[in-house]
Amino acid sequence: MFNIFINDLPFYLKDIDSTFFADKLIFKFIRLMEILTDWCSHNLLDINWNKTKVMFLNNQRIFKSLIPNGIIFNGNKIEIVNSFKLLGVVIDDKLSFIDYVTQLGVNVNQRFHSNKKLFFLAKSVKIQFFKTFILPIFDYCLSLVIYFSKKAIQKFVNYYNNCLANLLNFKATIDYRIDSEFNDFNDKLSEFGLFNIQHRILNKLFIYIYKIVNNDKSPKDLKDSLSLNSTLNKRYDLRNKNKYMISQLNYNNDLKNITFPDFFSKFINLLCIDSIKQNFINFQKFILYNFNNHYLNFVNNFNQFKLLYLLN
Repeated sequence: MFNIFINDLPFYLKDIDSTFFADKLIFKFIRLMEILTDWCSHNLLDINWNKTKVMFLNNQRIFKSLIPNGIIFNGNKIEIVNSFKLLGVVIDDKLSFIDYVTQLGVNVNQRFHSNKKLFFLAKSVKIQFFKTFILPIFDYCLSLVIYFSKKAIQKFVNYYNNCLANLLNFKATIDYRIDSEFNDFNDKLSEFGLFNIQHRILNKLFIYIYKIVNNDKSPKDLKDSLSLNSTLNKRYDLRNKNKYMISQLNYNNDLKNITFPDFFSKFINLLCIDSIKQNFINFQKFILYNFNNHYLNFVNNFNQFKLLYLLN
């Protein structure tokens, strides 16, 4: 009776794609697969059904209980999975990226223990090893960190700090629950040409968004998703018209704004609105000049990066 009562609700949710049952999603998926297979047939392509997976993005337990372990399509069973790897990044059905960070930790440990003599070498050699073989693992697709859950970011940071503690004997000697003391740790690492991981993330995000805004060959969808308030065509003059537009959506999770335009519009407005259009050399100088204050501003406005210094 309740289902009958709410049956007309989707007609009033005009701007929301709503589905009441998992079987309706599966039915919609099968219809789309028919279009896909017709296209493949016309273009003389075959689908490898053994490598074809389906994943439903949802963290509701009730929803998950309604999903079967596979879908039958044209006599082929398509496995329904909770996570899969795309270009080296493990994506889970909750979009928390916990599985990806866990796999990253496994990869780091494998590199560490590939040479048992490593820990007895000179510090300069260990630092070079760290930069050559370990840092690329942390740097790969680092801009995705804005979508990580806070738990995943903390775990990511822990792996990095463990590397420094175990390989280079850099251990915390002060209370790293205080944001400014992360800057002290970063100053210590700078003597070896290294960043603290939170500072490294911030540096990467600065450079990443600069290239999106200024490079004509950057992905059009990302570039177009960033809009200045002056493009709103308001009749009155906005005091912040030369800043980037941030939507008024409210997110009920610890990430607050997890979409690309919401995060980076806020990021630019707070951290580099007066410098984002400078040439790259001057922008790099802007980043490095007073970098510790940039970091404090960053963590105070993006709570998911306000972390603890922890070792596993």
